[in-house]
Parts: sequence; structure tokens; C-alpha cells
Amino acid sequence: TFQQASRLAWYYANCKTLQPYFGSFDTDFRAYDLEVGDVIRFSSILMGLNNYTVKVTQITDDNDGTFRVFWQTYDERLYQDTLGSLEPRVLVTKLNDLYTCPPDVTGFNVVQSGRLFNFVWNSLNNVTYEIREGTLWSSAKVIATKITDNFYSCEVDSTGLHTFLIKAFNKYNYSENPASDTIFVDYIPEKNIVLEQNILTTNGAFNKTTLYQGVLKLLPENLFWQNLAGVWNDVEVDTYSIQGLWGAKTYENGDFTSEVFDLGRSFKNISSIEFNAVGEYEILFRFADDLTTLSQRDFVPFVKNEYTYRFYQFKIVLTTKTTPISYIYDVKFYIDVPDKTASYSIEVTDANNGYLLNYEEIGFYSVPGIVATVTDSISAYACTANKTPTSAIIYAVSNSGSKTTAKIDVQLFGY
Repeated sequence: TFQQASRLAWYYANCKTLQPYFGSFDTDFRAYDLEVGDVIRFSSILMGLNNYTVKVTQITDDNDGTFRVFWQTYDERLYQDTLGSLEPRVLVTKLNDLYTCPPDVTGFNVVQSGRLFNFVWNSLNNVTYEIREGTLWSSAKVIATKITDNFYSCEVDSTGLHTFLIKAFNKYNYSENPASDTIFVDYIPEKNIVLEQNILTTNGAFNKTTLYQGVLKLLPENLFWQNLAGVWNDVEVDTYSIQGLWGAKTYENGDFTSEVFDLGRSFKNISSIEFNAVGEYEILFRFADDLTTLSQRDFVPFVKNEYTYRFYQFKIVLTTKTTPISYIYDVKFYIDVPDKTASYSIEVTDANNGYLLNYEEIGFYSVPGIVATVTDSISAYACTANKTPTSAIIYAVSNSGSKTTAKIDVQLFGY
């Protein structure tokens, strides 16, 4: 009837306005007798709520004494017999309801690339991602969280069967079901660390930060040399005391931009970083094959991955909101060059000068190991000379010691 339709129209037109918020909380057996539709009140120091009135929309039980109560804001004005045709109030929005669970991740796939696991998946809007290793989400080990892109890489730490799970997160809830993929690792290539770089040097640019005894920290904005009653005290601003003797208010934000580092030439590598930190921090990174391109690129969050570049630069951002102690130290940058192999079949036709084998396209970082075998004679062997990362001369030598011609199979091993 018109009366029913008009009341429903008023309800739906005003629901988003009068009952805009959704949420959930965990509790104990006190939620045992709750039902969907019940109106309850709860308080939260964290959210600043006192006797906040909500309507129960869902209840879940983990069978271990913990109940999760899902709720929506309750406003009794929404449930009066008001006709929508008398007071039409329409809220039109294209915003998604972030308080619901985001969609499940699809297209999740992991492959091994040398010493790295490379993950990819189909992208979703307005979410971040979390990857865990294990078969059950609740007990799986967290590999990475707050991933903003639809790809990620991490180091392979062991052989055998690996199962990975991924969920989307929208600042309030995870997606309901994890996507999973399984991979078997039979072999992990050895590391070829060609560079270990300390990026915290005094040659960098400091903005409201300082480097003292290898520790990068925020500079103090104000110092108060006086006794303080407690750890925190009000002296014009909230200050932090050390052993009750003095207080300091640091800058809320500061950063350090490293010098530009040069590898000498551009090559493919696996870049990683290790560090220790306290407080709030972010490590940013940019790279390029030339200095002009480097200066034009923005800094992006550093992720361990496979890159190709010659020049690189870091930026470390420190932030403090709840404590003035934010610092980072022992920041070590590593470059691991992956193993490479190549095979050639050559023929030495100039016995005296040998065969100049050019393997520059392989991109060896150092002089590779060369195994050369004569294939058309048992009375000769192969040897090498003038070996470099890009070329070598291959000779054929008879058993009597004189240079000769021959067909040779060449195997290269290196990084």
C-alpha cells in the first residue's frame, strides 16, 4: 500500500543519515543471548564512546568463549511512522561502505625467481593487502602487511612445500575468505652479495634529523632543563623526560636523504635492506641508469625485489605522534647478483689468434668460470686467455703443445 511504501521510502532515504556507522567488537559470554535486531549500548575508551547506542546486525562465535558482535548505529527517530512523501530526505552517494568486508582477492599466484618468491594478484580499489604463510589464516605467519600494489617479492628461506594466503583489508575489515597458492621449492641459488652499503652517512641531507654514533633520529625542537614529576608532563607542550631530569619535544616530522650511490655500470640485481628501528619510520628509494632520470623520479617505498639500475638513492622519513623517540640504525643495503649460465658452440679456425668469444649480452658482474671442451678430437684440449666479465679468447692446443684448430663446446658459470 501507499502507507507501507511511503514509510519504507522514508526509512531507506534517511538510514544512511541517521544510522551511518558500522563496526564490531569482541566480548565474552555476555553476548550469548544477543539476537540480530537487539538494541544495545557499549562504551569504548579508544573510540571515545560512552553508552553508545547501536543495533546488532550479526553475531559470530569462535566456540572458544569469544563472541564478535557486528553493529550499526541506532537512531530511534528512524523507526517512527513517518511518511516519506511528507518529508523526503534523500542521500545520494557513490561511496562504497568501507565498514563491510572487502571482496575476496582473486588471481593470486606465486612463482620462484632465483632466491625470491614473486607474488601477483588482481587489483582491488581502496584496499591494502596482507600475505601470510600457512594453511590456516588465523595461525599463519605474516609475510607482509599494508601492501598497496598488486605484487610483492620476498626471499625464499627454505626448500619444500610452501602455502601462501592473501586477504584484502579496507582499514576496518579483512576480506572474508583468503586466496591461496602453493609452490614447491627444490633448490635455492646461493647468494652472490657484491655490495654491502651503509646508507646512513654524513654526506646525506638532514631535515630536522641528526646522525649520532650511527643512529638517525629526530632533532629536539625544545629542551626543558628541569625536574618533571612523571614521564610525561605539561610544560607548555607535552614533553618526555629521561630519568625525571629533563624533558624534550622533538620535531613531529623529519627526514634524511642519502647521497647518490653509483654502481659503476647498470646491471640486474636483487636489492634488499636490513635495519633496526624504533617508533614511526618509512624507507623510500629511487633508482635509474643515469643521473638525469634519477633526479626526475619520485621516491617510492622500498621493497625487496629484482631491479636493473646504476645509480640509486634512499630517503628515510621519521615521524612522532605518541612519543618523541623515533630512530633508526644499522641500515645496511645489499645487492645480490643472481647466478647466470650460458652455452656456446664455436670453431677455432685461426690457431694462433684463437677465437674471441664475446658474451657481453649475458651481463656477468665478475669474470665467469669457463669450461671449454674440444668436441671433434681426442688429441687436443681447450684453454682460455684474457678473460673479462664480457669476453675471453679460446684456444685449441694439441697434446703435443702446439696451437691447433678445433670445434669447442663452451659453458659459462658466474654472476
